[in-house]
Amino acid sequence: MKELDKHKNIYTSGAWGCTMIFSKDCTKLAYLAEKKIVKAKPYFSSYSKLVTDWNSTVELGTEKKQNEDIIGDSGKGQEFAYRQSWGEQLSDAFESIIAILDIEKDEFRILPLPDNIFPYDLQWVDNSSIIASAYPYSEWKLGAIFCSNRESRIFQVKIDGSDFKYLSDPGIAAFSPRVRPDSKFVVWQERLLTGNHRSAHRIIGCDLQTMEKKIVYDFNPPHKIPLYTEFPINCWTHDGKQLWLLTDHEIESKLVILKYKHDELKFYDPFRNIQKILWIGKDYVLASRSSLCMASSLLMFDLRTTPLKCHTLSDDVVQNHLVTMKRLIVAGSVSPPSFYYGPTTIQPKSIPLIVMPHGGPHGVYVDAYAAELEMFLQLGFGILRCNYIGSTGGKVDVTESLLGKAGDLDVKDCQNTVVSLLKMEPSINHNKIVLFGGSHGGFLCAHLSSKYPEYYKAVILLNPVTDLSTMVGTTDIPDWCYAEAGVDYDPKMPFLIPTIQSSENALKLINASPIRNVDKVEAPTLLHLGSEDLRVPMSQGLSYYRALKAANKIAEVRMYNDCHSLMKPQVRFDVFMQSVLWFMKYLK
Repeated sequence: MKELDKHKNIYTSGAWGCTMIFSKDCTKLAYLAEKKIVKAKPYFSSYSKLVTDWNSTVELGTEKKQNEDIIGDSGKGQEFAYRQSWGEQLSDAFESIIAILDIEKDEFRILPLPDNIFPYDLQWVDNSSIIASAYPYSEWKLGAIFCSNRESRIFQVKIDGSDFKYLSDPGIAAFSPRVRPDSKFVVWQERLLTGNHRSAHRIIGCDLQTMEKKIVYDFNPPHKIPLYTEFPINCWTHDGKQLWLLTDHEIESKLVILKYKHDELKFYDPFRNIQKILWIGKDYVLASRSSLCMASSLLMFDLRTTPLKCHTLSDDVVQNHLVTMKRLIVAGSVSPPSFYYGPTTIQPKSIPLIVMPHGGPHGVYVDAYAAELEMFLQLGFGILRCNYIGSTGGKVDVTESLLGKAGDLDVKDCQNTVVSLLKMEPSINHNKIVLFGGSHGGFLCAHLSSKYPEYYKAVILLNPVTDLSTMVGTTDIPDWCYAEAGVDYDPKMPFLIPTIQSSENALKLINASPIRNVDKVEAPTLLHLGSEDLRVPMSQGLSYYRALKAANKIAEVRMYNDCHSLMKPQVRFDVFMQSVLWFMKYLK
């Protein structure tokens, strides 16, 4: 591929779904790559002069033509032109193409497609056509990762570029297409273009022979649970009779099997905490599971057995017998339950507590392994993972209930959860409670530390949202700021103005922001910031730090050459070590 020089980097990010896939007969490979554009050149450079001088000495032959192509006017003066990417963690993605490599014929082609779409998530239909998702290009690209509310459509096209057609309707988010093994049927997921960046999906099925479509599974089906998770790359069994997927439900990642012929949905409760469906073979399904006190282990489901049997292929790497889990459900709350892990000690008021609200806010904490949490537990901390109003994973989809009320309902819900836990668990030391949260979780921790300063002794904030009024003009998702603060906007606008147009709306953003109450903070605050964060720019954390210092508060900053997630190995380790030392210092 490098020698052909027909495109730039090949896409591998999981945000683009299936980026590389073989045809049914394994003779063709379709993959996603960045479109090659004319190389930008400066108006003046020593290189240009050198090549020009060399060209003047060559009179004939192909060498002169090749070098004239290199220094032609196309692309001159464009080396500093701004190009829009797809935002956080996708900053190297601008324009995608579908490339097809015919292995038997040793041929390569770029699939001709309309110029106004960005294709991703590929599927083969037989050996002659492709089905994929596509974002339409707009005047301004909004961040794509973690945002399922971006308009997108499912299309089908033959590999020679003919017979292009859309399968899904416009004005909706359609994604995650998966073709049945017999190539006669395809399913995909859809959601409405509302302000909440994650919400329940529905499943649409389409007969590829008659083009008849139907709803296979709706947004909030009666007596069933909402679906929040996209299909894994492998989700159909080989006979095409079962569709396997996962969804977050009541602090667990649940395995869902949809028997499409009878529209029958089965939940396999005995196999809880299934985190990933890794592969589906003819007779077996390979998956992984974990919990907070049990590291990942491999499972194999035997499709030949009724009822379905499961075999463990690998032992749990970590099984912490020092901790126990207690579920906490706040009476009257519509959110999924929060859950607590802590040492099994019976000594009263002996355990320091870390309160951890999740980010999003339309996300959820499920019982899954995380190395940092395991280390906190081994150090003697108890951990409260807070779900709250607006979280996904509930019995019904209530994510819209938080829109316009962020900084209020979610903060109160988290504090109520903390208070309820303190009443239920006598082993927690009420004088040693600390906060730890990132992104919207950092937003909540900043609010909690200023609104309930008597409760919290130290705070860790990772790339926190602190000031919506300034974030709206710097983030890759300004619509998030509008939606969560309750500012009206049209999600279908091709160009979202990244600034507030009225004093009334400006006040909504300011009132929702924790920076306005920074003078009430008492707990020492440590901020971990990523200099490459496009979602919550580091200016959010730095402004909060400066405000804390101006109010004569204890605060420090750690700055990392990383993006929003702060998950580079060396960064992840330093964040943990600095956090532990900070907590221990201020819990003495």
